[in-house]
Amino acid sequence: TVSQFSRTRLAAAGLTSSAIVVENGFDHILRAGRDDGVLSRGRLRAGRYALAFASRQPHKNTALLLDLFATARSDGVELALVGQPPAHSPAGVRWLGEPTDAELRVLYENALVLLSPSTTE
Repeated sequence: TVSQFSRTRLAAAGLTSSAIVVENGFDHILRAGRDDGVLSRGRLRAGRYALAFASRQPHKNTALLLDLFATARSDGVELALVGQPPAHSPAGVRWLGEPTDAELRVLYENALVLLSPSTTE
């Protein structure tokens, strides 16, 4: 599992007592090429978007992000979502689908911030 918290939860639920923690890694993305066109295709400006991974699973809390970006922000920062499409997408949200590693690298490198509002991770 990806965290000590998850390991504890798995054990508390009686699912396993022998889970090991293998933390999420990111270094593989540095070996990917670069697809800078993802910014223009997504109508994104470097340093002017918040990046997040969308999911329909309630504990991932994508709804919170959609609520926060439901109206245009005065600072012009937009939300860029990758992953599962949301049920609704406010005007200040850019839906990017499933990016390649080369696209994801550029998205990470040019984001103002990475948002992860999960209620369990």
